[in-house]
Amino acid sequence: MNYTELEGIVLKRVPYRNGAEIINILTAEGRKTFTAYGLNKPNAKNYASCLLLNQSVFTLGIQNQKLTLKEGTCLKNYFCLYDDIVKMTATQAINEMILRFIDEDDGRIYRYLSRFLIALEEGFDPLTLVVIMMAKVILFSGYGLEYNECVICGSKTNIVAVDYNEGGYLCAHCAKKAKETSEYLKSYRYSFLVDDTKLTYHVITKTIALRLIHEFHHYLISRFECDELKGIELFLEVC
Repeated sequence: MNYTELEGIVLKRVPYRNGAEIINILTAEGRKTFTAYGLNKPNAKNYASCLLLNQSVFTLGIQNQKLTLKEGTCLKNYFCLYDDIVKMTATQAINEMILRFIDEDDGRIYRYLSRFLIALEEGFDPLTLVVIMMAKVILFSGYGLEYNECVICGSKTNIVAVDYNEGGYLCAHCAKKAKETSEYLKSYRYSFLVDDTKLTYHVITKTIALRLIHEFHHYLISRFECDELKGIELFLEVC
């Protein structure tokens, strides 16, 4: 049997036959799925590495194009998030979006998820972090919004509004809706532009963050023609 080694964050676990589980992880190369046997046994050696949200290194056997866990080593756990309902629902919401809207071969959001979890653990504003992660999901989903210039005429100056039906920024000449505040426009743009190493650089005000979360949520479900996201609804309820 051939073997491969992957580092990833556990997104989902599904019970399988004979006490095994199907584990879905996010890696820098995209999402991978493997079978883990014996996780329900007392003192199972790979139990910790397969807990939800844990960042681990997995040694996987390859046979008939299927992956089976041989050994897992936990690099980082996030047990502390389980004790905070806001932080826990934030992670559930982002996990749901990654699983539903990001192509399984696209791993670009991996480094953002890793930094997102660390920032949550360290106590940074959950609303700001969720806004940023939703923007990255939109960006990597194939339905990216324009945040540099007017989506209609291409003007980079006098941007006054965001129109989700049109696809993003609008200038004063092209906008048919009321002008937005500069703080809202800057927060919208910041959420798409910010690098994964600077997630804690700026706090988006609560009012604007909540508005952007609602708008991004509506944009995603309308583009993918799906039901409302339970994770986001629960997160908003507890905020």
